[in-house]
Amino acid sequence: LGFKYDSSVMPTRTSNYGWPGFNFDITKIKTNSGGEIWEVPMSVSKYFNRYIPFSGGSYLRLLPEFILKKTFQKEGETRPVILYIHPYELDTIKYPDYYFRELQKLSVLKQIKIKSNWINRKKMAVKLEGLLDNFEFTTMQSVLDDAIKNEKYSKINL
Repeated sequence: LGFKYDSSVMPTRTSNYGWPGFNFDITKIKTNSGGEIWEVPMSVSKYFNRYIPFSGGSYLRLLPEFILKKTFQKEGETRPVILYIHPYELDTIKYPDYYFRELQKLSVLKQIKIKSNWINRKKMAVKLEGLLDNFEFTTMQSVLDDAIKNEKYSKINL
């Protein structure tokens, strides 16, 4: 499809997804069809003898800012920290009533999971500002260009 890079691999197991054992570093992947794509895995950090995502999604919402800053600092010493955010995580406006009527039709477990996406949304902008004030950020393309130029990447064949 013409994609040059991807950043959707979480190199650890979480409750919903993950690819444990995938390299933490940028990886050049040769596909079975002869194409290639660069994978820039999501950032994880070791806590309590386990790798935990920290730099996006619910992890970014739920972790205290001081832990985020400490982890960004620690992980940024050895590799680029990949920050990601879903647009809805900055949305603090109350959803319309029909949304909540539809939500009532789901199982209780699904309702709880969806409602948990609202936890700490009001703090997201402040956390992002704190990270932007304390760390240097760039584009994914720039991170990839630097890795290629300095040969800081791994290679695998699928």
